[in-house]
Amino acid sequence: NIDGSNMTTQQEWQDNADKRDHQRPLLWRTESYYEQARHMWPGKGKHILAQYNDEFIVVYQAFRPEIANYVVHYKTFDGCPFYNPTRMTWIKTNFCWIMFRSQWATRPHQERVVAIWRKRAAFDRYLTWARTQGSAPGSDGTVRLQWDPDHYPNGDCHPYRKAVQLGLRNIESFRSG
Repeated sequence: NIDGSNMTTQQEWQDNADKRDHQRPLLWRTESYYEQARHMWPGKGKHILAQYNDEFIVVYQAFRPEIANYVVHYKTFDGCPFYNPTRMTWIKTNFCWIMFRSQWATRPHQERVVAIWRKRAAFDRYLTWARTQGSAPGSDGTVRLQWDPDHYPNGDCHPYRKAVQLGLRNIESFRSG
């Protein structure tokens, strides 16, 4: 806008920092897949490969369009008439794995992939609660841990590296953000 009426002053920018940071807590970094795979990532074993910083981690989840649209608009699952918190929902830190699992967002009810900015403290808590079966004492729901084959961008399984996925049921902190 030429007259500047839609411009944000530095003071407004600072005053809205908390709201802005909640909306987008992490700058999206992109790096060459080839360079990361060659120089940074371990070649085998069980690993959590993710976009993260000290405060936040990005997890991915595939949803039907009605849920994805609601979550993107309201920034919460609470109140979404299509989201069922008692149903196990699976989050992944690996974009290639969620795309493979959702058949590149073509599987019914998984046509939208949402990147969810989760606080690291909450994610770390989910890991401490995680079990391959049963529930952890003191957790407010169930967190399942699975290690599945990591995937290359072409969809092929990595022969030696496993990627984490967490199944969440009745986890209030995930549902409400």
